[in-house]
Amino acid sequence: MNAAKRAPVRTTLLISPPSGLFGITTILSSKRFSRGLRDAGDVMIIHGTEDQFTSKSTFEALARDGQVRCRAVQGADHFFRDELAVDGLVQLIVHWLSGEA
Repeated sequence: MNAAKRAPVRTTLLISPPSGLFGITTILSSKRFSRGLRDAGDVMIIHGTEDQFTSKSTFEALARDGQVRCRAVQGADHFFRDELAVDGLVQLIVHWLSGEA
């Protein structure tokens, strides 16, 4: 299939994307990311409320702009290290895949 004729993206799920790490600009804070959201279909970001790398306000700003839906896993850090965090993450992913999110 020719790259110019590839099927459009219908959905995008991002899990704990970092907005900045050690002062390095990452994809969430780039203009390219914002432009790319227009072609990313239905976008949802899942993050933990205790994420060490991206503030809750960063995710809230994206959701407020109407570009993405954000769901938070209570008590989860960036890596979803504890069992309850993993359970919450899996539950949100299952809901997303089933079209319920």
